[in-house]
Amino acid sequence: PGRGHPTWSALQVAARILGAPLTGRLDAQVRERSGSSYTLQAGLTQLIPGNGLMLVTGAVDGPTPPDTLATIKDILAAPLRDGFTPDEHAAAAAALAGMLPLAYETPATLAAITADLAACSLAPDYLDVLLEDIAGLTPEVVNGAYKSHLSPDQLTLIAVGDADVLAGPLQELAAPASLRVISA
Repeated sequence: PGRGHPTWSALQVAARILGAPLTGRLDAQVRERSGSSYTLQAGLTQLIPGNGLMLVTGAVDGPTPPDTLATIKDILAAPLRDGFTPDEHAAAAAALAGMLPLAYETPATLAAITADLAACSLAPDYLDVLLEDIAGLTPEVVNGAYKSHLSPDQLTLIAVGDADVLAGPLQELAAPASLRVISA
């Protein structure tokens, strides 16, 4: 869902748990398992008013992209089974409460954010409302929002690299969906 949806704030917390730099599940677990990731992060974006995406981005060194994508898929699926912990929830909510106001530090970013909010039919006090929502969330609400909006079978996985090397292993990961190779 997009930013105007009631679960957007809960999904912001979930994205922070998964994709905070260094401490998020994605970066920490992939780095622990493979030692070859660089700053895997997750975040929400809204490309079209009312429609949002959770994006996971990062870089992987060496021949491990197919294995790393499989690990990422597993990490994204884990909260569907086990949920997020109260400690993860508290840390993510506190980080967002400290970080989000920093977006309004300069006149240029303030103008850009205000224009973006207007384009999405959101009120200028949207950040205040979002921060209030985040402060009032419980781990159960965050878990429920994540489970209701994310599904590992609806992921689009993208790997950039040598198609001759990656296509075979990635086809196995993509199954039953088909793999699409795009050459630059």
